[in-house]
Amino acid sequence: MTPNEHSHNLISVIVPVYKVETYIKDCIYSVIKQTYKNFELILVDDAGGDKSIDIARDMLLSTDINWKIIINSKNRGLSYSRNIGIKNSRGDYLFFLDSDDYIDADCLRNLYNEISETRADMVYGSIVYDVNGMVQPSPWIFTDLDTCSCQPLNLYIKQKAFVMACNRLIDRRFYDKCGICFKEGIVHEDEPWAFSLIIRAKKISFVKNVTYFYRRHSASITSQKLNFFRLNCLFFHLHNISCESYRLSEVWENGEFRKWYARLILSYFSNVFKMKLKNNDQKLSLDKVFTELRLPENELSEIPLYSFAQNVSWLFYNYRWLKIVVIFHQVKNYLKGYFKNLMLRTRNFFISDFNL
Repeated sequence: MTPNEHSHNLISVIVPVYKVETYIKDCIYSVIKQTYKNFELILVDDAGGDKSIDIARDMLLSTDINWKIIINSKNRGLSYSRNIGIKNSRGDYLFFLDSDDYIDADCLRNLYNEISETRADMVYGSIVYDVNGMVQPSPWIFTDLDTCSCQPLNLYIKQKAFVMACNRLIDRRFYDKCGICFKEGIVHEDEPWAFSLIIRAKKISFVKNVTYFYRRHSASITSQKLNFFRLNCLFFHLHNISCESYRLSEVWENGEFRKWYARLILSYFSNVFKMKLKNNDQKLSLDKVFTELRLPENELSEIPLYSFAQNVSWLFYNYRWLKIVVIFHQVKNYLKGYFKNLMLRTRNFFISDFNL
């Protein structure tokens, strides 16, 4: 590490802590053993009521790393904890780590080297899953083909630039200029935050080295079932997309963005019907789309049966015409998956037979 690096390029590692007694040791140890040393560790204790923060403190007292603990007087949620962590940070770069996950020893160094070389606004590292101690691949293992890009939104739409807040190094100057924060009181808080961030980025880049180990377990937020509250949180994401694309005209002018947005709206319709709400609640949930969102009408009309069903909507009540569109897509996707698997099995059979 050069003197210059030590003087100016501090990374703030922000870790909200809530009921993770089982996992916190791995998380803290992975930060302690980082080969990039110029970082501060900010733990935000979100009043989980267990021994998580005590375990973390005991580990950190015997180290010489720069750390601090912020204690919430009551449980405030992940968004508040991240926001307060940012507010109390001093770093030139921001890095989020969930307290039930852990990072590779070279995580910060690899991300820092990439962002220094490319001058990107954000750099994403490769992710693998930890399922009961077994490492499994994720969709976000980057290769040499995933290079620095000046078209961040298109990569986001293609799901190359992942939504989760963790495992990305963010230039603090860029972040402060964006003027955004995590929305409190919702789940899926990463989604509106990530979208608002990506549409303001001029350049992003990727690191093919695995930097992050994401635990998948039954207690995680992403494994919880859909309910009315979570449905409203999904709508908030759509509403944020609508407002942001209105605010930034170049986003709305992107045809690929409008197609992606139309597919998200269709997915929301599907979730509303899947929940089997009371008729009035279902109608109110669908009303919000048509009265509160900026709709990509042309792209919605390109969805098979959408225009036809809309034209005969007078035959149905409470948006039952939309259900026709949703059922059609569910059947189409099922058949597509079925025949894809059938062709794969047939191909494997003939290859196996030929090898015999």
